[in-house]
Amino acid sequence: MPEMELANGPVVLFPGQDGYDGAALRLAHHSHSQVRDVFARIDRVTVELFERRLSGVLFGDQAVELIVLQHGDPWVSQLAIYGAGMAAHQVLSSHGVCPAALMGHGLGEITAMVAAGAITVEDGARIVIRRTQLLAESGAADGALIAVAADPDRVAHLVGLIGHRLLAVAGETHDGRTLLSGPPHVIEQVRAAASAARLGWADLEAPFLVHNPALVPELANFARGIPRRPLAVPVYSPILERFYDPDADLADLLADHLTLPVQFSTAVRALYGRGKRVFVEAGGRATLSTLVSKALHGIAGNDLSILSTLSLTRDNRLRLPETLTLLQAAGLASTDDLDFVRTHLVPEVTQDEFAAFWAEARNEVVRLATQRLAAFQASRKTVDNGA
Repeated sequence: MPEMELANGPVVLFPGQDGYDGAALRLAHHSHSQVRDVFARIDRVTVELFERRLSGVLFGDQAVELIVLQHGDPWVSQLAIYGAGMAAHQVLSSHGVCPAALMGHGLGEITAMVAAGAITVEDGARIVIRRTQLLAESGAADGALIAVAADPDRVAHLVGLIGHRLLAVAGETHDGRTLLSGPPHVIEQVRAAASAARLGWADLEAPFLVHNPALVPELANFARGIPRRPLAVPVYSPILERFYDPDADLADLLADHLTLPVQFSTAVRALYGRGKRVFVEAGGRATLSTLVSKALHGIAGNDLSILSTLSLTRDNRLRLPETLTLLQAAGLASTDDLDFVRTHLVPEVTQDEFAAFWAEARNEVVRLATQRLAAFQASRKTVDNGA
């Protein structure tokens, strides 16, 4: 099979369990209508299923951080992470950012599928909720995740010494950091063994047992029945270590994500090897941004750019505006709304020529687009009703 050709543009990354910063999201929610729009769409699903608005939890009088959300209903923290990633992506898209590829980490793989157009925002929320409910009901709620400062081979040896059937390598983020998944009492043994071997370790915020083969019987059907469309943007899976086929059965693949390890640094190096030099994290904090830097340490040159969106600077400013400015300077984002339209419709036309055309034909173009959109929505509704 020939290698997939990638367009010019950044790789957009979607984080998993660490991917939420309440203070940063609150600032973005205030300043960007796209953020409010995404959470309004998710709210429709949570009202339908739980008679509660997710926005009511996240955007009250004060910012709510992940550690607080994890003490509430499990779906709240998971949808908060998903929503933050989608919101950041929508802001990037509205500023003319056209990714060469998308890649998610853990839960972020679902976000990447939605961002690629395979699943709607609402159905993505339903998948996240089903996934969360199945994990909670399966006994996986009694799970923990730990990062050990060693390469996968050395950590696999540690797993063998402990010898518990529910302890598994959950992935690697760079050469000196490997993740382990298991029950809390087994993870306690990992802490003790790692300390005895003088290996550093850090507990990670994970409400469930994830990336663990013990979950196989529980999760085979959690994404069944969700309508999907072909991918509009290439999506690279750090679990499968390849690009998704545009028309692949996502239900089986998304179930596999919960049982197989994440090979994050391997995936980053593969995309770097394909010529990608700009990585943008769409989501809270800047966890994946840091991991990209470490994965490419000693490999990347001075042309590498790693940017975050819903994270804060040291003086508590949102990084998203700075990231958009840097992408614009690199020619990877539009500088105004009109140039965004030109970039997507007729990129070969100059800005001046398109501005003159737009001044003359704007009303006609908008009228035609409105008519075609109405016909498209009607046809989609017919397809969905027949599915």
